[in-house]
Parts: sequence; structure tokens; C-alpha cells
Amino acid sequence: MLKAPATISELVELISSARAAWEALMVGLLPRDYDQPGVAGEWSLKDIIVHIAWFENEMVGMLERRALVGSELWNLSQAERNQAIYLQNKSRSLNDILSDSRHTYTRLLGLLEGLKDAELHDPARFNDMPTDWVPWRIIAGNTYLHYLDHAQDIQVWLEGNL
Repeated sequence: MLKAPATISELVELISSARAAWEALMVGLLPRDYDQPGVAGEWSLKDIIVHIAWFENEMVGMLERRALVGSELWNLSQAERNQAIYLQNKSRSLNDILSDSRHTYTRLLGLLEGLKDAELHDPARFNDMPTDWVPWRIIAGNTYLHYLDHAQDIQVWLEGNL
């Protein structure tokens, strides 16, 4: 069972630690390494980075508006949503993707640090959030748990390719 962070500081630490571990996997890679397919199915590292940033950006929107709002892609199945994100971003440059990823992550942390601890556990603090949902779980699933999932993909790929 996933342990709930009691405070914003704890949540930010979980996110920061998982993000640092995820980013550490890519230290020392050359730009050409980011375009190699096969990290997660047909996806490259670049595709995973843009995928992660998309989900972080959805959390940015939720936190800015204090509402369960987001892209129409949420109406699709997970596989369809992931494919749409991939197709929308596959022609973007690595520099653009890395810049966007850093910017989105910085915005996300800033917004999280502006929350009150009680907002982590109370769905009523977010418009349109179902009463049986817990805000920190949504944030966790779209940040640190997501980083950990894809870190495993990257680690396997690195062991087989570099």
C-alpha cells in the first residue's frame, strides 16, 4: 500500500528524489542516444521525456485552477492517450523537449510548494474532483510513481544498449 505523504514537504521530497533518480539514468548520454527507439516499445528516451512532461503539465493545470481539469486526451483509453501524446510530439527537437520538461517540472514544484498540507488529502479543495479521489494520489501517479515506472524502462534499455 502506498503511504500518504503527510505534508507538502514530504510530497515534494518524494517527487524530487524520484525525479533526480530518473534524470540520473540519462547523465552522460549523447544527443543521438535520446532518439534510439526501444526504450518502451517503439518509444525513445525523447518520447518518454515528452510523455512525462505532458502528465506533469496536466498536474500544473490542476494545481493552478484548483480543479480537476485537463486535456480532452483524458477521455481516451490510456493506450490511445499515450499514442496521441507520442504522435503530437514525435517531430519536436530534443532541445525543445528538454527545455519544456525542465520548465514544466519547475512550475509544478512551485505550485506544489504553494499548496496547504490539507489540500493533499481533501478532494473538496479541487472543483469537480470526485469525493472518493485523493489529490496527493493523483499527483503521485502523474509524477514520482510515473518517474519510477519509466525509470525501469530506461534502466532495462540502458543495460541492453549501452
